[in-house]
Amino acid sequence: MIFIFIASFSVFADAPLATSNVDIVDTEVILDVDYGQFNDDDQDTIVVTSNTFVLKNNNAEEVKVILEATGLPTGYTFESKTVIIPAISETSNGETSVTLIVNVPHDKDAGKESIGSVIIKGANDGELDSATLSQETESMLSLDNFKVEYIDEDGKQESDSFGESDDSFELEKKVKPHTEMTFIFKVENLLDNNYDIDVENILLTIETDDDDFFDSDFEEEYELDDLGAEDKEEFEVTFIINEDAEAGDFTIDLTLEGEDEEGSEYKIQKELSLSIEREKDDLRILETETTPEEVTLCSKDFSFKVALRNFGYKDEKFASLTIFNEELGINENVDTFQIDRHGDDDLWEKDFVFSLKNAKAKTYDLDVTTYVDKDEPVDFERVKLIIGKCVAEEKEVVAEEESKTEVITSTLDINENDDESEEDEEELVDEKTLSNENDEGKTALTSSTIIETIEDSYSQEDFLIGIILVAIVMMLAIIIMFFVVLLK
Repeated sequence: MIFIFIASFSVFADAPLATSNVDIVDTEVILDVDYGQFNDDDQDTIVVTSNTFVLKNNNAEEVKVILEATGLPTGYTFESKTVIIPAISETSNGETSVTLIVNVPHDKDAGKESIGSVIIKGANDGELDSATLSQETESMLSLDNFKVEYIDEDGKQESDSFGESDDSFELEKKVKPHTEMTFIFKVENLLDNNYDIDVENILLTIETDDDDFFDSDFEEEYELDDLGAEDKEEFEVTFIINEDAEAGDFTIDLTLEGEDEEGSEYKIQKELSLSIEREKDDLRILETETTPEEVTLCSKDFSFKVALRNFGYKDEKFASLTIFNEELGINENVDTFQIDRHGDDDLWEKDFVFSLKNAKAKTYDLDVTTYVDKDEPVDFERVKLIIGKCVAEEKEVVAEEESKTEVITSTLDINENDDESEEDEEELVDEKTLSNENDEGKTALTSSTIIETIEDSYSQEDFLIGIILVAIVMMLAIIIMFFVVLLK
């Protein structure tokens, strides 16, 4: 057994290097690159093995070739390989399958790009054949689930979901104009958490091949938050299909773009196909409105506005409307009015006034139904009518605080016969109780808490002037008495 192995090894070792007639059958060799294999901040490259490709020996004897790569960008390296290709014989077609191993840095955008060539060399390092080496980089920005919620042609709520592998999809049911549609996107950063690279500048674009599908105010572009490694985000876009959208097929293009912190750009493109159907009889409730906006029991009645629109392609000559609530005694019937087909005089409005005589503070259901051909129901809406209590306005009256204080002070007496003056001061205070009334109670306040009396004492000059005045008065009195005596 050992002898056979050594002999076989000797045969391969002695195989001559090819000089001609050796080909790479495939014209392109592909590296499928997944940056999700980076799992460390310090990691510079990942090891990527190419797809299998075929080398063919057109010689009558086996040959040995060297497999290499050339023209690679900076940062790329490869592992050279020696390959023995068997000769063409009755039992062999002279072909062998091989792969090429390349060390790939985090450098390219998502998608396919040529990065060099795969070559085989023979004797004297001469190049025998070559093929294009391409790198197909996976997107690290993922749209792994896309859901569409819509109203079908029968007025039923529908929901269709599509997987990540689907690039184009079609709604199972047809839709109606002027109905709500919601797109739900689940977006994910597929880079490894240990690699810790964010995906930034994420932009979602929604476009259609017919401008009539969306209303004029529809926003086509939406900026999403940055996603950290392995983070996910769910994003919704809800809109109303244009009421003037014609029946037919539509295509909506969805594009999700982003860029990671290493500068690699990602772009995901999806295509949604759907059909709009217009019905013959499609008389819909367009709007309901109550006046006042907040109905309360303070009012005796309220106004209720109803607006209808004919979205069908037939004139409705025998349209009718009912509004009903048993508790409130509302049973309104509008019989046989005409409304033209969509695009003509297709709008009908009316204001109704309903009494609140039997109403209570609660929520009521107003059932609104449209009919065609007098009694064939088409559209129904249950409107929530909230009636509130009648609450009187509360006014706060703030009482002013008033305080009155009466102070009595005695006069100053000066004794003529004494050199020293005496002060006799009395202070009488009449205290009155003050009341401050408010919604919570009464508070008493007395003058003793707020009065402070300050008296100034008399100076010596004041006493001197007083004595002089008294002396003058006495002198005048003596003189008068003297003249009286003389006259007698």
